[in-house]
Amino acid sequence: VKLALDEAVVRLDAARRWQAEGWNGIFVLKPALCGPPDEIAAWVRATKADIVLSSAIETAVGKAAILRWALTAGLTTRALGFGTGEMFGHRAW
Repeated sequence: VKLALDEAVVRLDAARRWQAEGWNGIFVLKPALCGPPDEIAAWVRATKADIVLSSAIETAVGKAAILRWALTAGLTTRALGFGTGEMFGHRAW
């Protein structure tokens, strides 16, 4: 069973630190908090990090932009953690 770091990895520099310390498990990255998408993509490609992309409870516009990027960047084959639409009482939010 692989473990994943979630709240311990808010920004990309935290993921880099954990990786430098020897973490070889999964990183749960929230692109809205983690940093510029091109930096995230470059790090994942360079290090072959095992990632799950997850929501930070973005607006519908932010979520759409992140999902568009996530699905076209090809950085992970894992399920995306963006099932947060119902948190505000209506799927559109």
